[in-house]
Amino acid sequence: MKSHTTPKRLLKQFSYKHPVEQSDWLWQYSKGKKPNGKKSPTSATRVDGFYADPNDSAIEVDVETRLAQEIEQPVNDFMDEVCDPAFVLTDEQKLALTRYIFMLFQRSQARRSGQGPMMAVRAHAFTAFLNNPKQLATVAAHWNMEAMAQGRRFSDGPITPERVAEGVKRMMRVHDTPDALQRSYVEGIKDQMSHVDPLLLASEWRWVRTTPDDPFMLGDSPVITFARAVDGKLDYGMGFHEPNVEVALPMSPTACLHLLPAVANRRPAQTPTTREINWGQAGYAFEHCFCNAEFDHLDAIVQENGGAFEMGTKTYRLPHENYNNHVCDILMGIRKPQKW
Repeated sequence: MKSHTTPKRLLKQFSYKHPVEQSDWLWQYSKGKKPNGKKSPTSATRVDGFYADPNDSAIEVDVETRLAQEIEQPVNDFMDEVCDPAFVLTDEQKLALTRYIFMLFQRSQARRSGQGPMMAVRAHAFTAFLNNPKQLATVAAHWNMEAMAQGRRFSDGPITPERVAEGVKRMMRVHDTPDALQRSYVEGIKDQMSHVDPLLLASEWRWVRTTPDDPFMLGDSPVITFARAVDGKLDYGMGFHEPNVEVALPMSPTACLHLLPAVANRRPAQTPTTREINWGQAGYAFEHCFCNAEFDHLDAIVQENGGAFEMGTKTYRLPHENYNNHVCDILMGIRKPQKW
């Protein structure tokens, strides 16, 4: 089945009514292409098998249903109100939006594509361990001593470095396949639906407003993060818990949610401009941005910055550190596996 990465109801906020057909259409902006004024909110971000589990065909329907009922509908209930400048969020609506924003970030194609670089780092770490005889011997000795301390005996003799290597190779074969990558992503989506980010919930909740002739775009990776440097420039690609991080989500062509998560070391924040938000929407986009009208200046932003903030390689990268000892540390019990 085709799954939605961006909710249809949010996309509809950025649609226009065709004067003759009376249908809802979007203007779609894509790098290297001319704007297309006839994209449907129903199909604009549908991807075949996006939430599919290679081992369980029922998972995709379950994920789509839960996202619609648990995450999207509580926000859809007040979506029409966000365009009103007098609209004030209640605590219940903030809770709904916290879950909505978190899942919008997680369920984008750009986020899923960022799994690849992470897996490449994992493969590097496994290979570094297998090519290190000293680490193989250290793990083998550690496991033998643990077995002795627990009174366990191995019928085929002590654990050797060669046996450790064979076990690690089996782990690599299980985890480093396209099916494993997809399954890991879908399992993460299922787990994250019940998560409420405490620092995001405790944000300072703001709105940025603009005019219809200078609207916000909605990218197919619509939740963007940034921090403003001392010189006033924005650095895009911050994690939700990093110092001075700001979060933005356009919710209509004239209204954008702007959050200041409750992180330490926060400097006074200034309101981002419409261009800064649109620059981020284009940069985070996996393929497309959407709006309710055709504007040359929006197309220019997409042509210049579309897809520039590629997740996993240019933003949201794993920390720059030496991963040569990771597998050894995990097998020795020094590091937890989820620290990858």
